Amino acid sequence: MLKTIVLTLKQIKHTGRAIGDDIRVEIETSNHSLALEKKIQRGGTIDLTTEIGQIITDKKSLTIPLTVRVIEQDILFNDVGSSQKNLKINLATRAPQSTVYQVSVAEARGYTTKKIANFEVTIEAQIFQGMIRYVDDTKDGWLNVKPEHGSEDIGLPKHIKVLLYK
Repeated sequence: MLKTIVLTLKQIKHTGRAIGDDIRVEIETSNHSLALEKKIQRGGTIDLTTEIGQIITDKKSLTIPLTVRVIEQDILFNDVGSSQKNLKINLATRAPQSTVYQVSVAEARGYTTKKIANFEVTIEAQIFQGMIRYVDDTKDGWLNVKPEHGSEDIGLPKHIKVLLYK
């Protein structure tokens, strides 16, 4: 049976030294990417639910190479750090699986200083049976569906996200 894995950026945490608060987080996998700009102070945490992408598979486990890059944006010199490791997903469980990426960003001013900011970027993988799609191709903006256990049709609006089982 096909399973859909939804990768989501869940949290960004800033620890270490203060080198600035304008950050850009870039996440890359083999076929998905995300770039997000946020303001975060030292010691701060940002909770998110930003979707990185979806993967459809029929395997029992999956390993995805994933790179997280954090850029502190400055007028002259951007401070950049990155972390790359394999995201291992057990498809036998339905529980969300989180992986924390540790990214160290050294301050640069034409030369590297001793100030290093650390970021913890949390990526979550959620497994669904079936495929996630959006309702589209409707004439009047609604799609009528008939539930398995029921006699009345239910109207779904265009662009709603649905999980298809069969």
